Amino acid sequence: MRKVIIHVVLLILTARSGALAAEPVWSKLSERLKGLLSSEMQQIADSMGPLTTAIATGDHETAQHLSIAIRDSFILKKSLTPQDKQDLLQAVSAEFVALDKEFHRFANKLAGAAEKKDSELQEVYLSKMVSS
Repeated sequence: MRKVIIHVVLLILTARSGALAAEPVWSKLSERLKGLLSSEMQQIADSMGPLTTAIATGDHETAQHLSIAIRDSFILKKSLTPQDKQDLLQAVSAEFVALDKEFHRFANKLAGAAEKKDSELQEVYLSKMVSS
């Protein structure tokens, strides 16, 4: 299972970096950063299915809870050492950082839509999260 998660994270990092680089992003990361990214991606993956179900069934409370959990998984908000942050920013492109911030911003907006019990807007933000 851990290998699957690592491969998914690598694919996401490669796709989000906007390039098929000669040297994969994953190899540029420290073991600590690999662990943090794997943990974040696993948390997001574990939440997306139930989030989609909650939105589809009108379970606004669960949709809000899960979208907040996804929003709060934002790796750059975690307790990274200054060296960790520098290593991460050197390994990924500025485009990747912007896309990651956008993803978490949409999760936050989805939480707000769920709080307002606005199913249509929840669907919009879920779609934007998947697209970002």
